[in-house]
Amino acid sequence: MKNRNRWLVVLALGLVASPILLLILSLVDFQSRLNKLRHADHARILAACRQTIAERSSYRNDNAKWGGELLYQDKVVILPPLPDSLPSAIRELHPKDVVIFDSSVVLNLSPPFRRVALVGYKSGAQQAGSLKYIDGLWLLTGPVVRDGDVQREK
Repeated sequence: MKNRNRWLVVLALGLVASPILLLILSLVDFQSRLNKLRHADHARILAACRQTIAERSSYRNDNAKWGGELLYQDKVVILPPLPDSLPSAIRELHPKDVVIFDSSVVLNLSPPFRRVALVGYKSGAQQAGSLKYIDGLWLLTGPVVRDGDVQREK
């Protein structure tokens, strides 16, 4: 009987601790991703983004698979596996998806329950994001600093 009670206590503690542990792991993963992005070669990533925008018509479009026909109409959506023709600076970031607009590209790096994306802009385009790394490359983690959020781009 005592062993059964011990197992029930252990099970109860495990059920209580699991969500807390998942939250802590999510926060650690989020901070790790942000740290990696902080120390990345921003100029190389921006060049890759601009190359991707320029070559957007050459990539396969997974828009129908993603269910974004209405939301991202006339946009190019690339889902994994990423094509080899996509610049290596983008592939090395292991984005969950890549959405190519006329004047920007969004690299979705989001872990579960978080929003983390890099947005690379064409030269001269209106820019917005949460944190500006360099002119043309922004981190998007939540509220947009200015109007021009790429999700509302037409």
